[in-house]
Amino acid sequence: MAEVPQTDQRHPVERYFSRGARRYHEYATFQRQIAENLAARFLAAVQPDSILELGCGTGFLTRELGDRFPRATIEAMDLSPEMIQVAREAMPSHPVRWQVADMNRWRASQPYELVASSTALHWADSLSMQFRRIQRYLVREGNLVAAIMAADTLTELRQLRLEVAPDKVPERRLPSARQLRVALAEAELELCQWEQVTCRQTFRSARDLFRTLRCSSFTGGPFAASSSRPLVRSELERLHRLYQQRHGDTQGNVHATFQVIYLRARRH
Repeated sequence: MAEVPQTDQRHPVERYFSRGARRYHEYATFQRQIAENLAARFLAAVQPDSILELGCGTGFLTRELGDRFPRATIEAMDLSPEMIQVAREAMPSHPVRWQVADMNRWRASQPYELVASSTALHWADSLSMQFRRIQRYLVREGNLVAAIMAADTLTELRQLRLEVAPDKVPERRLPSARQLRVALAEAELELCQWEQVTCRQTFRSARDLFRTLRCSSFTGGPFAASSSRPLVRSELERLHRLYQQRHGDTQGNVHATFQVIYLRARRH
C-alpha cells in the first residue's frame, strides 16, 4: 500500500516563523529596538503584578518586562515552539511561564493587570476581535501596552510589488492609525498614550533589504504573498532591480519606510 505523504497542518503564521527562529533572533534588530522603545516610553506608567505577553517571539519584550517587574508573574505566549525555545535559552534565569498557543484562540486562566505585545498584534486574524478578547481578560483599570506595525510600513516595496505583479495582491494590509483607534474604542479600551513614529532605515543594497526582511520575518507571510501565487524568480529579480534604481543613493544604499504605533490603553 502506498504511503500517504504527510502535510504540515500547522497554522501558516506558525510555519512562517518556525522556519528560522534562530536566524530571526539574529536579524531582527529593528524589532528588538521597537521592544526597547516600547518599554522605555510606555511601561513607566504601570506597576503590574500579573502580565501576559502576546506574540513573545524570541523574547525581546519579555526580557524588558522581566527586568522592570522582577516580582510580577509573567506569562509569555507565542504560536511557534521554536521561537519560545530560543527565548527560553536566552533568558534562563527569568521565571517566565512560556506558552505555545495561538493568540487568536487563547483563553486566559486568570485576569491580568497588564497585557503587552511588541510587533505581533498585526498578525492577529482580526484586531477588533483581539482587542475585545484582551479587554475581557484585563482587570478593571488594567492596561494594554503595545507596539504595532502600521500601514505606511514598506510603502516603497508595496508600490513596486504592485507594479511588478499587479495580479498578485497580498492577502492582508497592515492596520492604519484610524483602524487601530476605532478597534480600541469598539473594544471599550480607553486610549491613554499614543505615539506614531515613521522612520526610514538604510540598507546596503536592495538585496540586503530583502534578505533582512526575509530573515527577520518582517511583515511577510500573508502581508507579502497572495494565497496561492507567490512571486516567481523573474518577478523577484525585477523587484530587486527596480528597488535599487528608484530608492538607491549614489553609494548604493537603499532606504525603506517603517511605521510603528506605540500605545497604552486601559480597561474602564
